[in-house]
Amino acid sequence: MAFRASRKLFRHLLNRNVILGPLVSARHCSSAAQAAPKIPHSPKKGRLLTGATIGLVIAGGAYVSTADEATFCGWLFSATKLVNPFFALLDPEVAHRLAVSAAARGWVPREKRPDPPNIGLEVWGRNFSNPIGLAAGFDKNAEAVDGLLALGFGFVEVGSVTPVPQEGNPKPRIFRLPREGAIINRCGFNSEGIVAVAKRLGAQHGKRKLDETSSSSSSSIDEVKHGGKAGPGILGVNLGKNKTSEDAAADYVQGVHTLSQYADYLVINVSSPNTPGLRMLQGRKQLKDLIKKIQAARDEMQWGEEGPPPLLVKIAPDLSKEDLEDIAAVALALRLDGLIISNTTVSRPDPVSKNPVAAEAGGLSGKPLFNLSTSILKEMYILTRGKIPLIGCGGISSGEEAYRKVRAGATLVQLYTAFAYGGPALIPQIKTCLFSCKRNKAEMGSCCYGAFSASSHLSVTGFSQGFRSPNLPRLSKRQDRWFAQPQGASKICAYYGLRTPPYKLDALEPHMSQRTLEMHWGGHHRNYVEGLNKQLEKNEILYGCTLDELVKVTYNNGNPSPEFNNAAQVWNHDFFWESMQPGGGSMPELGVLQQIEKDFGSFTNFREKFVEAALTLFGSGWVWLVLKREERRLAVIKTSNAICPLVWDDIPIISLDMWEHAYYLDHMNDKGKYVNVFMNHLVSWNVAMARMARAEAFVNLGEPKIPIA
Repeated sequence: MAFRASRKLFRHLLNRNVILGPLVSARHCSSAAQAAPKIPHSPKKGRLLTGATIGLVIAGGAYVSTADEATFCGWLFSATKLVNPFFALLDPEVAHRLAVSAAARGWVPREKRPDPPNIGLEVWGRNFSNPIGLAAGFDKNAEAVDGLLALGFGFVEVGSVTPVPQEGNPKPRIFRLPREGAIINRCGFNSEGIVAVAKRLGAQHGKRKLDETSSSSSSSIDEVKHGGKAGPGILGVNLGKNKTSEDAAADYVQGVHTLSQYADYLVINVSSPNTPGLRMLQGRKQLKDLIKKIQAARDEMQWGEEGPPPLLVKIAPDLSKEDLEDIAAVALALRLDGLIISNTTVSRPDPVSKNPVAAEAGGLSGKPLFNLSTSILKEMYILTRGKIPLIGCGGISSGEEAYRKVRAGATLVQLYTAFAYGGPALIPQIKTCLFSCKRNKAEMGSCCYGAFSASSHLSVTGFSQGFRSPNLPRLSKRQDRWFAQPQGASKICAYYGLRTPPYKLDALEPHMSQRTLEMHWGGHHRNYVEGLNKQLEKNEILYGCTLDELVKVTYNNGNPSPEFNNAAQVWNHDFFWESMQPGGGSMPELGVLQQIEKDFGSFTNFREKFVEAALTLFGSGWVWLVLKREERRLAVIKTSNAICPLVWDDIPIISLDMWEHAYYLDHMNDKGKYVNVFMNHLVSWNVAMARMARAEAFVNLGEPKIPIA
C-alpha cells in the first residue's frame, strides 16, 4: 500500500511538470482570484539541484515503500528538509510565492498520523486537534488553506485581507537574517482584496463541507471531531485596512460583512508596523470605538445556532505598560473574544542589531522576538486576569518554546518565521515535543489541575486536565466546586498577578486612606507577587500550581520551603482586601449573626475575642474568623508572619492584617484604634455571608442555614 502511494505521489508530481528551480520573478497582486501562477523554467544550476533532490526523495521513497502508512508519512515530512537549502538560494519573496503555490496545488505531504494525545482542546466552542497554528501573512490571499491544514496545523489564519486590492510597498521588502533565525519585512498589506478572497473561500467552503460529510459518515458517532464550521481544521481570517483609507472602521466592517461567513474566528490587525498610522488604533479610545463598530457590524448579521465568529485583536510587542493596561481594560469591558500577542517588532534586539540588514525598515520576526513577545503575553494574561483566550505568536521555533508560551498564558500558539526556515518537518516535531513537555512536567508535578478562583491567580483548565501531581494534597469534588469559577480560556499558566481590590483605592476613606492602599497594596503586596514569580522561575516542581495548592504544598507540614512566605502573603492580602468594603462594619445579619451567637454566645463575645487576638498578637501576623472543619464551628485564631489557615484545612471567613504597614500611616501605630475602625467601618459582613454559604456546601453546620448574600 505504501509503495503504491509513493509511486502515485511521484507520478503525480512528474505528470504535473513540477519545476522546483529558482524563480526569476514573482507576480504582483491582482484584483481577482486567479489560478496559481505559472512557474518559469529554472537555470541549469537550479535544475541540477532539483534533480539531485528529487533523486534522493525517490530513492528514499523506494527504501521505505514497504513500511506502514505512519512510517511513510513520517519519512515524507523528514524528506522536506532536503528542499530547504534550495529555497535558501531563492529570493525570499520568490521562495514564499513558490511555497504557497506548492501548498495550493497539493504538492506538500499530508499528515496521516493522529496528533499526540491530550494536546487537543476546545476554545470558543470549536475543537482544535492541536494548539499549533500558522500565523497570518503566509497565505495572505487564502490560496492554500486545505494544503496548509493538511500539513498538520491545528488552525490556519489567512490575510491580512484589505477591502480594495493593493500591491503593498515597493520591492525588495523581505530580508532574511538566517544566522539569527529572523526575517525583516515591510510588505505593507499586499492583498488581492476581499472580493477575490471571498470568491476563493466560497469555493473552498463547499469542498470542505463535502469532505466533512464524507468523513463523518464513516466515523464513530462518539468520536470527537476536530474542526470548524467550514470543515476539518480551524480557519481564521485576518482583516486589515487599505493604506490610503481615511476610515479604518469602514474598512474592517466591510471585511466583516464579506468574509465572516467563512471564518471560524476573525482578527482585527491594528499592529502591523508597515501601514502608516495603523498602530495608532491601539490607543484606548480609538480601539474602543473601533471594536464597538466592528462588533455591531458582526452582530447585526444573520447567524445560525453557532452564532457569530469570535472577534480577536492582534497587538504589537512595542507597547508600554500603560498601553497594555488600556488594551486589557477595553478587551474586558467589551468582552473581546481573544487577543493575539504579538505582531512583529520595530526594535532590533541583540544580536540582530549587529547585522547590517538590521538597518532595513520593517517589522522583525523570528527568534529574536521570542523574549519580548512572551513578556508581553505574560503581562497581558495578568492584566486580563485569565478571562480572555490569548494566542501566543512570535519567535517559536521548537516545542519547548511553544510550551513556554503556554506557560506564560497562551491558549493557542502560532508559527511563521520558523516554518519559513524549517518547512513542514517542523510541525510534527513541535507537536511531539509539546506533548513530551506536558507529560514530563506533569510527572514532576508542575502541571497541576486547578481553577481561577477568588484566591488564585492561576488558570489551568481543559488543556491540562488529567495532569494533576500526585504530590499535591487532593481536593474533594465538593472542594473543587467551591473554589472553581467559570473562565473563558483553556490554558496552563505559571505566573501570578497582582489582583486589584474590589473597590477604588480611595473608596475606604476616611477609615483607610488611598495613601495606605497605594503603599500597602501597590508596594508591599506587589513585592510579594513579584518575588513569588521569580522563585517559581527556578522551581520546576512548583511551576504551574494554583495559589491555594502552592500555599499548602510549600508549608510542608510546618517546615516551610523558601516559596511559602511569598505565596502565603499573596493569598492573605487578596483575602484581606476582599474582607473589607466601603460602608462596612456594624453588625452582621441573619444566618451569619445566628452562627456567631451559636458558637461564641453573643456577637459582643465574638468581637471581644477578635479584638483581644489582634492586640495580643506578638510581632506581625494576621487575625482570622475561620470555620473549623472537624469541629464544625466558627473560631477566632491568630497566625504569625505569613501563616494562613489553609495549611490546617480551616476555612477563612474574614481576616485582619496586623503587620505594622497596615496601620502606621493612618493611625500612627495605634493598634487599638486600627482594630476598632476595622470592626466599626470596614469589615464586610456581606462577603462573610457569601463565604459561609459556600463553606456550607461541604461542612454540615446544622441549623440555622446560612442564606446566600
